[in-house]
Amino acid sequence: MGAEFWEALANLDVRTVIIGVLLLMLFSCGMAFFRAMLKGALVPRSTHEDIIKERDLWRQAHQESEHTRQAVADMLDKVIDQATLTNDLLKQLKVGRR
Repeated sequence: MGAEFWEALANLDVRTVIIGVLLLMLFSCGMAFFRAMLKGALVPRSTHEDIIKERDLWRQAHQESEHTRQAVADMLDKVIDQATLTNDLLKQLKVGRR
């Protein structure tokens, strides 16, 4: 760094230097946070594994729920078909009595 840099630095106000140092510290902390986020160091591995297990458990519960819902819907379709057939049969019996 040349003499011009140090002359310019010597002419700065103290408040300007403090703000510059604080901004530099903030930038450094931001970069450290960003690196830790990319590496996955922000969440402990055990917590991450617990979350994955819980996610898989919820996924399995959802799949079972969907299978159950589909089975109930199939049964309901059968009951509706039987009710329609019974209704038609009763109408035919009623018409035949006249």
